Amino acid sequence: MMIPNHFTVKRRRGSTFFDVVVGSMVLSVLLVPSFHLIAQSQGMTRRLADQELLLFEADQLMEQTKKDLSNPEYYLKIHSSPIDWELPSKKSLDDGRTMISMMRFHRDDSFKSAKLLSISASAYIDSNGNGNRDSNESSEQLLAQWAEPEVSQ
Repeated sequence: MMIPNHFTVKRRRGSTFFDVVVGSMVLSVLLVPSFHLIAQSQGMTRRLADQELLLFEADQLMEQTKKDLSNPEYYLKIHSSPIDWELPSKKSLDDGRTMISMMRFHRDDSFKSAKLLSISASAYIDSNGNGNRDSNESSEQLLAQWAEPEVSQ
């Protein structure tokens, strides 16, 4: 028995509007939580870049200070001072924030035979512009000790 042509159902290729709506809903349920993760990842990336910048700045300060302290006259000037030295500096960043870095020198008398200086290189991003290091601001600090350089004759 043969079915007449006008009773046959032709299969169309493609999706119905209902299929598209259901697929969109499923995708939105899956994608919306991922937007929060993307935003969180961008925040972490920015904080990591800030920490890297601060560590680089503190390292540059420390290396320059070591070069300066290799000069015996400069070393004696710092070591013979009765007070601790602090040498601050400010830099404006591209995004409008300010980075403040500080070198601190402290005479270390724990070993009488060696004239030691404790050196601290610190840097932080002053996000709110108050000039003080706040607990929510990114910072890095490097510490070292430096002995009196030998005088070449």
